[in-house]
Amino acid sequence: MFRVALLTALILAVVPATAQAYWELTPDGHPRISTGRVVPSDLDLAVCPPDGSACTPVSWTPDPIHVGVYEPGETPVGTTFVVTRRADGVTERSPAWKGRLVATAPPSISGSASTTNHVAPVPATWSGGWGDERSAPFLVACTSPQGTDCVYLPPAAQCAAPCTTTPSPMASFAPSYDGPAALPPVLAGHHLMAVEQRQPADQRGFPARTLVGQLWSLNHRFAALARDDWGVMSASAPVTIAPTIIEPVLRPVKTAKLRERALRSQGKLTVGQIACVPACKVSVKVSGGGKKAVTRTFVVRGTQKITTPVRHGQLAVRVHVDGKLLASGKVTAR
Repeated sequence: MFRVALLTALILAVVPATAQAYWELTPDGHPRISTGRVVPSDLDLAVCPPDGSACTPVSWTPDPIHVGVYEPGETPVGTTFVVTRRADGVTERSPAWKGRLVATAPPSISGSASTTNHVAPVPATWSGGWGDERSAPFLVACTSPQGTDCVYLPPAAQCAAPCTTTPSPMASFAPSYDGPAALPPVLAGHHLMAVEQRQPADQRGFPARTLVGQLWSLNHRFAALARDDWGVMSASAPVTIAPTIIEPVLRPVKTAKLRERALRSQGKLTVGQIACVPACKVSVKVSGGGKKAVTRTFVVRGTQKITTPVRHGQLAVRVHVDGKLLASGKVTAR
């Protein structure tokens, strides 16, 4: 899979005056030398051992994409490659090969993989190659753990945490490359992965590219792990995006209402009603009726009756909620 926006943003190839061959990579991380747009018969190629002994001429293999290539497979560390232009003898030598390019640790994900949260990609660590490769991780959400039917994620800046809505598609390149991304609720059940493709700094042999934005859009789906011919891919293990239960935002309520006449039931008097959203601490003091004053303290969540042991006559009732007097008055009990 050819990451257009990533390559354009990260890699600016400088073409030297002696440019004749291109130092590339196979998808397996081995060296590839390419003639690019030059006819292979115009160039000679030799492999030079790391011990400094004589270089050995080798042949190009015709290739429909790269015109002519040489792919030696497993190559000793320190090996170089020399290309000579037959017309004038001008040569170009590759960087010393540092061993097969491999991800010693795959890219990973920072943050909680639950909807409404923000997450960020963490780069892989690499070894080997030409020594000048570049890459950046990005995040995808796929309908399968095999990395198919994937979408890019919207940038975190477009949906502040908690991200409870579905952001509109962004008219910008690569929204979540190297940066935090949002997980809107619509992605619940998708498989979240960090993906990174390592590519050589030498991009001279790559085909001309059209700038196509890697946009956040549920309609733009692709195979994130599809192997292509332009670099070495590494990905994190898939993590299923868990749904986050979004609690409704409740308007705070604290009310208390006393009755004119108490209601008697099951050995208790109901002298009023209190409502609290969210929960609140209530203290009720009832005095009068020829008995000693009684104070009760309790917690109310929602709506609850205010009750007291049975007594008769004119009762004085005081209701404090979270330390503040909310209701006070007389209630008749018969």
